[in-house]
Amino acid sequence: MELEGFGWTLGFRFFHPLSAGWNTAMCADNKKRGNRSHVTSTIHSIFRWSHFYRLLTVGAVILFLPLIYVQYFENDPAVGVHHLGLVCCCMSVCCTGSPLATLRDVLRTKSTESMSFLLCFFNFVAALAWFVYGLLLKDSFIIIPNIIGGILGLTQVILFCIYPTSLVLQKPTDAVLTI
Repeated sequence: MELEGFGWTLGFRFFHPLSAGWNTAMCADNKKRGNRSHVTSTIHSIFRWSHFYRLLTVGAVILFLPLIYVQYFENDPAVGVHHLGLVCCCMSVCCTGSPLATLRDVLRTKSTESMSFLLCFFNFVAALAWFVYGLLLKDSFIIIPNIIGGILGLTQVILFCIYPTSLVLQKPTDAVLTI
């Protein structure tokens, strides 16, 4: 696996998530390109990251930017909490509806093999439970996203009724682990 130049450069030190820890030498990318700034090198290495690390970075930004906004840039705590609640509502609906990302494949193949039934079913059950809890508290930040989440979860469960997963029994194969 090629990991050359991968890491967050901080001055002349960089941390490679898959290495033993902090290295004090200059990143190999910087040596190849001459006197480029470390920020430029870091931005370039982000585009060479695997899909997992890009998603991890986007997730960290989505998680921490609203928190930084509420903590340092919003003067009125009530307004900050309201804005944070709206962001959390949107993230909750996205999480509940995420199995629908394969909806095109489900409709094209007329099979729900690309979806996990347990995930869809428990998304629906959890949305209903949180909806009831929100009704008891009379909290719109709990009620509204879970109404939408319940509808999305019900849609996913209905897809399993309309397009059942085809059950094909496969013969187990012997997996060989090479080191």
